[in-house]
Amino acid sequence: MKTMVIKKAPIINEDVDYIDDYPDYIKDFINKMKGKNLSNFYHNIKDIDIIPVSNKDTELPYAAAEYNVGKNIIKYRKGYLKRNIMHELLHAASRIELMDRILCGFMQVDNDGYGIGEGLNEGYTALMDDRYFLDYDESKTEDYCKTYIMSKYICGLLDILIGKDEMEEMYLNANLYNLFKILKNYSSPIKAYTFITDMDKLFKEADIKSIPNIRNVIILYQKVIYYLSECFLTKFNILL
Repeated sequence: MKTMVIKKAPIINEDVDYIDDYPDYIKDFINKMKGKNLSNFYHNIKDIDIIPVSNKDTELPYAAAEYNVGKNIIKYRKGYLKRNIMHELLHAASRIELMDRILCGFMQVDNDGYGIGEGLNEGYTALMDDRYFLDYDESKTEDYCKTYIMSKYICGLLDILIGKDEMEEMYLNANLYNLFKILKNYSSPIKAYTFITDMDKLFKEADIKSIPNIRNVIILYQKVIYYLSECFLTKFNILL
């Protein structure tokens, strides 16, 4: 099985001129996220494509919207823009393109398409979407208990372990590297890396499969909860 070295994220400092030239949902996003580092967002919206598509034009057949991290393109099904756009803009707000890979939130994808951190990335994106934009469209409340529910729950535990502000800062700066460093200090490099890859497996088994393999879900869930329990115990001992 291929492994991937988790890479440091560069520091981006960028602003955008003439924000009034952008659609209302871009301005709404910026206003709601005021006070946070949006440098990556300002960089990416300068050449982002946001396009309506039919049901057959998304990579995942059930997706009402999706972000192509490689091409910086958001596709959304007609009639579903307000319901889904903030989740996809969060992806755009946490994307950095490097020579050998793309960093996006807590995910890193190399030029061969191999990646790590998808589960953490989607779970934390859903968590932030609920936190800041649940009232953006009336229909969004219907998705509250449906969207990536297991990965989102685990990411909520990471907020408790590490701290919400620090987690959000690492997410928006595409800083999986710092998250890995924190986790390995509570356990070990191997255990921290395994947790991240287990989250990828759990996301695929529990959150995006139309018919989950319950046995696999239970095994993976037990593994990640056991790991986080170890991290919490280590933190409590440090505090004591």
